[in-house]
Amino acid sequence: MPSAQSAQNIYAVLQDLNEEHGDDEAVEYEVEDSNQDFEVAYKPFDLLALEEERAHEPIFSRDLLRSIATEVAYITTEQIKPPSQRGKGLLQYEQFSGQPMTIWKGISKGDSVTVHYLPRVEMHPAFRRRFGTDHERTALLQHLNPSMTEEAFANHTAPYFIQSYCRTPDNMALDSSIMDQWRAKLKRTQELWNVSTSCSQLLRLVEGGASQLKTPITKIVCIGLGKLDVRPAWYQSALQHMTVFAITQVLDKVNQTQHPGCGRVSILAQDPCYGEKDRILLQELTSTPITFAQDDPNTLLAIDANTLVVSAYLPLSMPLAQIVADMFASGKGPAMMLWDKMEARKEKRWYRLRDRDSPRVARMLDGYVKWLGNFVALDESVRKDVKGDGEGHWQYWMDDMELWRRKDT
Repeated sequence: MPSAQSAQNIYAVLQDLNEEHGDDEAVEYEVEDSNQDFEVAYKPFDLLALEEERAHEPIFSRDLLRSIATEVAYITTEQIKPPSQRGKGLLQYEQFSGQPMTIWKGISKGDSVTVHYLPRVEMHPAFRRRFGTDHERTALLQHLNPSMTEEAFANHTAPYFIQSYCRTPDNMALDSSIMDQWRAKLKRTQELWNVSTSCSQLLRLVEGGASQLKTPITKIVCIGLGKLDVRPAWYQSALQHMTVFAITQVLDKVNQTQHPGCGRVSILAQDPCYGEKDRILLQELTSTPITFAQDDPNTLLAIDANTLVVSAYLPLSMPLAQIVADMFASGKGPAMMLWDKMEARKEKRWYRLRDRDSPRVARMLDGYVKWLGNFVALDESVRKDVKGDGEGHWQYWMDDMELWRRKDT
């Protein structure tokens, strides 16, 4: 194991490299005024009434996600072509009546794609009327549809739009010296994590939950666990992935005992910030093959009743729980979920943009059992390794997570 002094040297070198390379993605967003953000995030809207008005129809069905996946594949293919050989560079969302909404326009130098899935509150007509251009994503969608009247835009049912952007190349994986420093840093962290009480408690909880399911967990779908970044505020991404790798071993053990003949648990991971460095280094941390997904609609479609879904600190603009609840509007949902905390009450009707849940999410989670205890504090040795010696606020990622297990009867 590297010494504490060598670990500090590795940390310093990798921190300089992270600051030099910056973020992988080159999507440019303006930072909105904090007071304006507060009002946008906290104003409540009646989602239960909206669901009743729309006959409780799920929005993000598997059919819709397959359609989005097809559109993403089309855009990806188009962006490879020379500009003179591309199509019209426009996609529209058709609704049952009224004007179609443009949900994608091509750009000349785009090489990557982001799908913006709209949370229920963003789709509420009153939200669109109230905030309009004051909310960035609503403004982006309006910009795609300049001829649409305010009222037509407010009542349109398009639940997503797509944006092309140019990705900043990351060639860190080409430098063997840098990669070796990363390997040393990650090895030390994983060794400390695997023998920690924090890790062992979580593994006991997952093992206990999986043992109560009637069917095996055969895959873990990881959404938005982040790229590897040595800066203390972001290095927990490594810990999140290491947690998944430890969980696979526990699930394989449960399956061997309770479901003889079940194959090894697989891992599917998707994050738009993954670079070649991440794909190489993360795979080296586990013997379980990792499939790194290229887009999120196909990643979402991979979630089934035998899946453990893992996500952490997803942007509020990515309504994962709402999408999952729509996908399983009929039938049982994923086996387990380890994801961001949320309030989920069936009697709740008023929701804010900052809420991850919705009426349908509350109904789905009624069929689950939530771990009600507290996750043990991160062992001091791991905390020091991950956080370093710097001052300032820092919080263990599991403090903001919840573990849910499906009620199998």
